[in-house]
Amino acid sequence: MGIDEVASLLQLLPPAPHTDHLRAVLNRGGELRVDEVRLLISAGAHALSPACRRVLHSAVAGAVGVKILYTPSIFIPTAAGQWLARFGPIEGIDRPSDGGSGMTQMPLGEACSLWQSGQDVGSSLIRAGARVLTGVPHYVQASYIAAHEEKAKERPDALAAARTLLDAVAGADQRDAAGWARVASLPAGDFAGRGLKSEAEKDAQIESVIDSGTIRMPLWGLSLDRAVTEQYGGRFLFEVIGPFPAVPAWLASGVVPEEAELITGGDYAVVDVERAEGRTTARLRWTNALA
Repeated sequence: MGIDEVASLLQLLPPAPHTDHLRAVLNRGGELRVDEVRLLISAGAHALSPACRRVLHSAVAGAVGVKILYTPSIFIPTAAGQWLARFGPIEGIDRPSDGGSGMTQMPLGEACSLWQSGQDVGSSLIRAGARVLTGVPHYVQASYIAAHEEKAKERPDALAAARTLLDAVAGADQRDAAGWARVASLPAGDFAGRGLKSEAEKDAQIESVIDSGTIRMPLWGLSLDRAVTEQYGGRFLFEVIGPFPAVPAWLASGVVPEEAELITGGDYAVVDVERAEGRTTARLRWTNALA
């Protein structure tokens, strides 16, 4: 759903007292009631993308409203926690302050595309940028991790993407794995995790961190597909249980849907550890964001 769709919707909605609040939310962000979502569908269904129609219909079916957030250069619509796509800035809307940080942000869709690209920037450099911005170190030490952090300091695009994603995660709805699968219209499932391969430089450190009972990671990616985690390694499996905030990367970027990747992060408590057949599985519970 893009800026043209927003403009079309504003033209289709008749100026009337019962549409004033809906029009204001489209312009500036806010909460839409279920009855207003129904009105939006009836008035402008033909002007909406299929993805947006699916989310709006799911919001009505679930008797939940729609929340539209506005941040610099992006609109982030969510229905029952689902992140759709970015909207371009609308002329004349006041931009929120950056809090005096001076940090440049980028559109959420662009940040997610960079995260998923795996080239030049990719998730490794953006995650390093998030550690630089928050001052929270990686939970293990390795020469290439330190190199990523030094490189991130010199890459404004990595830092801007990290800032955008940190803020997006901190402001996102909290859902468990089944909830995220449901709002993303994926097959029913209750898994969200991250697989890691064996590395001599890191394995003992990871075991030690797991045994400590807590893990801190400003940003990382989880997949809702267990098979995807296996592709990234089978030595360790981090599985997040319970509710946690996230940004479904493919819904914001429109690319790499097959990885079903959630961008998330924060502080985690280790609630269960299983070691068997050469694999360590740690089940984590999210406790708070790191922004």
